[in-house]
Amino acid sequence: LGSAFIVLTYLKFRELRNHAFKLVVFMSSMDFLASISKAFGDSPLTNTNFCHFQAILQSFTETSSVVWSFLIAFTLHMAFLLEKDSFSVSKIHLQMWKYHLVGWGYPLLVTLLPLTTSSYGPSGAWCWIMKNNAADTAWRFIQFYLVLWATCIYCVFVYCKVRQRLKSMSAGTASKGMLRKIMYYPTVLIFCWWSGSLNRLYEVATGKPDYVLTAMQIFFTGLFGFFNALVYGFTPVVKAHIRETMCGVPQGHVTAEPEATQLEESHSPDFDPDA
Repeated sequence: LGSAFIVLTYLKFRELRNHAFKLVVFMSSMDFLASISKAFGDSPLTNTNFCHFQAILQSFTETSSVVWSFLIAFTLHMAFLLEKDSFSVSKIHLQMWKYHLVGWGYPLLVTLLPLTTSSYGPSGAWCWIMKNNAADTAWRFIQFYLVLWATCIYCVFVYCKVRQRLKSMSAGTASKGMLRKIMYYPTVLIFCWWSGSLNRLYEVATGKPDYVLTAMQIFFTGLFGFFNALVYGFTPVVKAHIRETMCGVPQGHVTAEPEATQLEESHSPDFDPDA
C-alpha cells in the first residue's frame, strides 16, 4: 500500500514530477510488484510455470528496487557533494538514459543468469532461486544480496558525507530539517533487510534457514513500501497537495521549499527531499 501511495501521488500531482521523485517512483513501483509476487504465497509451488513466473518477477523487481535506491544516493553524491555540472537542474534529464540502463538493465541481466543453471523453483515460502547446490547459493548472493550490501554501504557513505557538509553550512532550520530527512533514506533499506541478510548468512552456515529470522524477514521486508511512503511521501509538499485535493485547503507557499533552494544553489538537480 505504501508503494502504491507513492506511485499514485506521482500520477495525480503533475507538480511533483521532478527528477528526485521520479527515482523514488521507479523504486516504489518495483517494490509494489515485488509485494504482488509474494502475495501469491506458496500457491505457485504446485505449478511449474507459475512458480518460474513468480521467481523471475521477484528477482527482477527486488533487485531493481535496490538498484534505484543506489541511484538515489548516487544522484546526491554527484549533484550535492561533487557538484557535477552534468547533474545540474538543466542537464540532469540528459542522464536519464543511463539511469534507465542501470535501473532496468542490470536487474534484467542478473535475473536471466540463473536460468542458465535452471536455478529458479520452490524456495520455501515462495518460489525464487532454489538452494539445491552451490550454483543456486552463488546466484542468490550474486543476484541480490551482494548488490544489497554494497548499496547499503554506499548509502551510508554518501549520507555521512552529506551530513558532514550540511553541518558546515549555515545552521538554519531548513538545513536541520533537510538533514533529518536525508538520514532516513539509508535507514529504511538497512532496517527492512537486516533480518533477511542474517537469515541468508545463517542458512549458508548451517544449511537451513532459521524460523524466527525467516518470520522477521517476511515482516520487515513487507514494511519497505510503508516506510518509504513515510519518508518520501508524507512530506510537506505532498501533504499540501493532498489537503488541497481532499479538503480544499490552499497550498500557500509550501512548494517553495527552502531545502530545494539550498540544493539548487549547490548545483544540485531538483533533488528536493520534500518533493
